[in-house]
Amino acid sequence: MRDRRLHSPMYFFLKNLSFLDLSYTSATIPKALATSFTGSGVISYLECVAQLYAFVTLASTECFLLTAMAYDRFLAILRPLLYGTIMSQKCCAELVVTAWVSGAIYSAFHTFNTFSLPYCGPNVVEHFFCDIPPLMRLSCADYHLNEEVGFAVGSCTVMSSFALRVLSYAGIVSTVVRIPSVDGR
Repeated sequence: MRDRRLHSPMYFFLKNLSFLDLSYTSATIPKALATSFTGSGVISYLECVAQLYAFVTLASTECFLLTAMAYDRFLAILRPLLYGTIMSQKCCAELVVTAWVSGAIYSAFHTFNTFSLPYCGPNVVEHFFCDIPPLMRLSCADYHLNEEVGFAVGSCTVMSSFALRVLSYAGIVSTVVRIPSVDGR
């Protein structure tokens, strides 16, 4: 940690992404291991709610963090003289906090959308992983509206994040292509 280059915004984002990826696998692996050791492929209703919330939070936060990282690279290439000023430690921290808060809100929507449906029978799911479509099919009521709303919100959120990443990298590519010399590129 004495090397100053490791304190740049890119490495700050990479540290957060690494932590996120480690946490991401921790949302499902413990239950999968417990299932393989005990032979019981059942997860309780509350465990399912918690697992789904954690999994979607971490997945969506990763999506938002990758968008922030694309913005970081965009500024580094297109505004190199202002980059240090714009991407301060405060700005980097705000981008990471925004990614986490956005992921938590997005996950809260999907978790509520899934578990607001009435479920019949015992409060257990015969899987080690709780996923939205199979859970909705277990509902006693018509789940199609919830499924369509969840799909629409998810599509808009993921596609807008993807579009921002594509725009960032398109800007980078167009800037690099306009550099006149091979050495400059």
